[in-house]
Amino acid sequence: MPIPLRPAPAPLRKQTSHHGVSTLPPALQTKICELLDIQYPIIQTGMGWVAKPELVAAVSNAGAIGFLAAATIPPDEVEAEIEKIKALTPRSFGVNFLMDAPGADVISDAIIRQGVKAAGYNRAPSADLIQKLKDAGVVCVPTCGAVKHAVKAEALGADIIVVQGGEGG
Repeated sequence: MPIPLRPAPAPLRKQTSHHGVSTLPPALQTKICELLDIQYPIIQTGMGWVAKPELVAAVSNAGAIGFLAAATIPPDEVEAEIEKIKALTPRSFGVNFLMDAPGADVISDAIIRQGVKAAGYNRAPSADLIQKLKDAGVVCVPTCGAVKHAVKAEALGADIIVVQGGEGG
């Protein structure tokens, strides 16, 4: 079933009713919104076999940020998947991958070459690879399942940390 790709609505503007009270909820702008250039502080993580270009673009077009699941794609095909996303949305998106997997360098090079806004990662993060991404202006968004991993991720330069419970894949 195709996912409808609709652009996000324009940012909320202050409106008043005939009583002079705002009828719209306030816009929720956070540091995450600023870092990722998104409208809503919502991150769709890179769910293996699910987070494909169509889902990533739909989420990004809705004003959040979608992440491509590169961990389940051969590394030499990731760049083509990034190009598919770019054809579907002009908005920010990310690519999620396993740093300890073969081809992680190929994926990170594609992220940098294609100007992807954010990189999500987990498993044995490499300080050198994280620094390479950061030097290229990529927002680093690791997923952590334990406090000790989050502390390490922060020490290695994470910009945002996604916390995943035991139910996560």
